[in-house]
Amino acid sequence: KETELILPQYAEIKYSNLGIAVLGAALTRIAGQPYETFMAEKIFSPLGMESSSWKRSDFATDRLAVGYKAWEADKPREIAPQYRLGEAGKPTGGLYTTVADLARFMSLQFREGPAGGSQILGSTSLQEMRMPVSINKEWSSGIGIGWNLEQVCGYPAIDHGGGQPGYSAKIHLIPELKLGFVVCINQIANQHTISYQALEMLIPTFREILTETKLQALPPGAEKFQGRYVEQNGEATIDVWVEGDLLLMAQIHQEQNVNQWECHPKYGLNFRMKGGPLSGEMVRFETGLSGEVIRIDCGGYIFYPNEE
Repeated sequence: KETELILPQYAEIKYSNLGIAVLGAALTRIAGQPYETFMAEKIFSPLGMESSSWKRSDFATDRLAVGYKAWEADKPREIAPQYRLGEAGKPTGGLYTTVADLARFMSLQFREGPAGGSQILGSTSLQEMRMPVSINKEWSSGIGIGWNLEQVCGYPAIDHGGGQPGYSAKIHLIPELKLGFVVCINQIANQHTISYQALEMLIPTFREILTETKLQALPPGAEKFQGRYVEQNGEATIDVWVEGDLLLMAQIHQEQNVNQWECHPKYGLNFRMKGGPLSGEMVRFETGLSGEVIRIDCGGYIFYPNEE
């Protein structure tokens, strides 16, 4: 209670281990059990994290990496002193774990579906954690619930790192690509640069794999969708055409394409729009008895074939 706030609330981003410790104390009180017991039962066990514990004694000595102080040129490496956080500090760090277990923890962010079982949190809660609570003044990064937020090669990325004398760690991931990178170093080092550069190198490959996996083929006869369509109130006009393996749409103004987006097949005559003013919305083609398009529902905006 004697601790003073360095900054007013919501003034700017300032990471606080004390805040995390208080949150852990609140969780302990609500759960009615020690923090590490709750984590083992509710997080580690469902995710199959069998090599994670705050107790050093749970691991054989030959499984523990020796931690070193920051490296200095032309000087012998020095072993860092063992750091003890104490009971109140456990929520802030000090976990003994492995790269494989951290990958299991990280992959939770790639899952979708309801809470329960190894899911632990519903997909809506996971997404809420990745939404910005605050952003920096340059609007280039921010912070969510437990995650730092930034962009890597144009993709929203989340990360969280930490360290103590002799050790540095970071998990860095791009949920959209289901790509993550774990860094564990047995000395104080710049783990963020390592993980960031690793993601930069891996993104092109993962993007290509994901595109090949996710894009469904256009339904047979998609050429019949092509043409010009006018909104029912006459205020907007769109063109639809097939280009290679893509179905494309564009707004037309004075015979100029002023906006263009893709339509990705979902099921039947339903597509998901990507890009443009209705990105993420569904577009549905409705056909007549002879198979001709009689109207298009673009996220609730209705278009009819241009009769001119």
